[in-house]
Amino acid sequence: MKTLAKFLLIFLLIFSFILIGRNFELISLWLYPDDTNRNAEFLKIVLSAIGGLAVVFSLFLAYKRAKATDKGIILQSEAINKQSEQLNLSRKSQTDERFKSAIEHLGDDKEPIILGGVTELHQIAKENPKDYADVIFNILISYIRSTASINNEKINKTVLQTIINYLFKSQFTYRDYQTSKASLANCNFHAIDVEGVNFSNIDLRNTILPNLVKVNLSNCNLSGAIFQSPRIIDSNFSNCQLDNTLFYLNTIQNSNFSNVILSNATFLQVQISYCSFIDANLYASSIFMSLLDNISCSNSNWIELKFAGSKFLEIDFSNSNCFGNNEFIACELYNLSLPSYVGEINFAGVTAATSRIGLLSFDEVKNKIGLKTDKHIPQIVNFSSVKFDNCQFGAFTTSQLLKLSTDYTELREFISKKEALFFE
Repeated sequence: MKTLAKFLLIFLLIFSFILIGRNFELISLWLYPDDTNRNAEFLKIVLSAIGGLAVVFSLFLAYKRAKATDKGIILQSEAINKQSEQLNLSRKSQTDERFKSAIEHLGDDKEPIILGGVTELHQIAKENPKDYADVIFNILISYIRSTASINNEKINKTVLQTIINYLFKSQFTYRDYQTSKASLANCNFHAIDVEGVNFSNIDLRNTILPNLVKVNLSNCNLSGAIFQSPRIIDSNFSNCQLDNTLFYLNTIQNSNFSNVILSNATFLQVQISYCSFIDANLYASSIFMSLLDNISCSNSNWIELKFAGSKFLEIDFSNSNCFGNNEFIACELYNLSLPSYVGEINFAGVTAATSRIGLLSFDEVKNKIGLKTDKHIPQIVNFSSVKFDNCQFGAFTTSQLLKLSTDYTELREFISKKEALFFE
């Protein structure tokens, strides 16, 4: 149809020019009957019409070229889009293959191959965060739980260290990993380097923890955790759950225990220095042969705590919310401040402290508790302003000594069993 229309248009134009050419004189006479220069005037009209047609034809050709160009661009864009889709499909296929291969590497027996799989998964997560970051994080967490289980006798520390670095250490961690509320319960991290690790909001119940230096444990569930490590320094335990925890032979310094819930916990031969227990809640826990030095206790609760054979240096309990039903048996007190009302406190065996700083051995405790402590007033700073209600003072009795010795022995046996299981 288009070809026929073009043919007819061309035919009409040619016919018109032939008709005008044959009847030029007649048409010019008809248009300009009184003008002697009528042929020239009519020729101007003809030439103007031809020029106009030429302009129209040029515009038509330009329109056709532009339309053809647009069509070419559209076709080129479609071709590029198809190539891009093919490339994306090819990349996705390659990534899927890399992902599958890396997962298979995790199940290998050889350490270098496992490490290669872990590194490949981490790289895939960085390259494809939307599709893979969450999946890979969960896979690596599951791998930690299975390989670092407290029931696993053979823990590959190199692989475990690499995964911990990738997931929780700031210089390695990819920002799209959603680490909050992951579960690492029942894991053994003994001898793993976690310095600078961010474990915040992690479930760490019944976990064995190593040295903690500048570790963020805020909002963690640490119920049943075992802290059998020499150093806990500059770490954050704020808002943690610390039920049934065990602290053994630790040096805890400059750490934040604000707003923690600590109950049925045991501290044995632990030095706690310059730590904050502001807004903390401590219940029914035992602190044996330990040193507490410059502890912040404002707005905290200290209830049914058993301090046995421990030293207190520069501790201010006066701003505590609740302080009662505690035992300070066979303890040394040095500049201790108590609330204005103290009820149900057992100070049996308490002696005035010396300036010597250090942890007490059980032999030292046995030597001290034989003193007539009614003649050795505890060194409480605001002693005269404290109202004591049903509190006990005096020498340590033989039965109390036997009970303390039994408690200490049972605790050491319990810890020895733990050591035999987890710290060989």
